[in-house]
Amino acid sequence: MIVKLLKSGESGWIMFDRFRKINKVEEEYDFDPNVHPADKSEYIKGSNYRLFDTYNKLVSAKSDGCKVAIITFLCTLDNSDEYAISFDTVAYICNDEGKTIEKVVANI
Repeated sequence: MIVKLLKSGESGWIMFDRFRKINKVEEEYDFDPNVHPADKSEYIKGSNYRLFDTYNKLVSAKSDGCKVAIITFLCTLDNSDEYAISFDTVAYICNDEGKTIEKVVANI
């Protein structure tokens, strides 16, 4: 499978491929401008992960007390390595041919 992810500031896309399995986890946090939500995630702590987000945009758009959604894909590669990809933009999960299976949207 392929993950196509909107980069921060809507400045293009990044793609990850060769995933055998993708599990989606949705988490919501109280907004705190001093703590990135990914630092609170139990799914990310201690794992290999790559974070893509528009958190700087959220800092300017949100105030304390707001909820911030972070979506994490827990991914298993063909060779059984596991990674987590966290984001708060838009992502597409596609099959190996690039056809969309699911569109996933957070905070937009």
